[in-house]
Amino acid sequence: MTPVRFAILLLVCTAWGLHFSVVKATIGGVDPIFYAVMRMSLVALILAPLLRWHHGQMGRVLAAGVFFGGLNYAFMFSGLKLLPASIGAILIEFYVPIAMVFSIIFLNEKVGWRRIFGGALAFAGVMIIISGGDTGLSEDDRLVLGGLFIIGAATSEAAGAIMIKKINGVSPLRL
Repeated sequence: MTPVRFAILLLVCTAWGLHFSVVKATIGGVDPIFYAVMRMSLVALILAPLLRWHHGQMGRVLAAGVFFGGLNYAFMFSGLKLLPASIGAILIEFYVPIAMVFSIIFLNEKVGWRRIFGGALAFAGVMIIISGGDTGLSEDDRLVLGGLFIIGAATSEAAGAIMIKKINGVSPLRL
């Protein structure tokens, strides 16, 4: 990887990591569902001029958008209202093994040992991080519910990814 590409990768990872902290700070005084609706509405308004009609594909495009955007963020923001941002950022990584399982079930994909190893590694990494040391977790119902919301966000995001793979004739950039 070239130094420029590595710097871009580092910048994207930093922005994504900071995203959880910014959302956590924002939803402290705002209802998480309202925040998700406002955020997705603003994104839709900004991107509306770029929307093109894709005959026979718009149902899938809309469904993918709902799962990738609306539901994902509604679950994520609701979870972050109840959890520390660091735990939410870790739990969202369940997206990787969930998407792999969905691709096997819904796309009939054959998964080789490398993908199985990668999915298992992601699952194990999340489990090690949240179970090791003092994570601040307790049996408090708020934390459990928050964790379930974040896993719901990961599941929604994985479902959106599967829907996108089912869309024919539309480039990923156009989506």
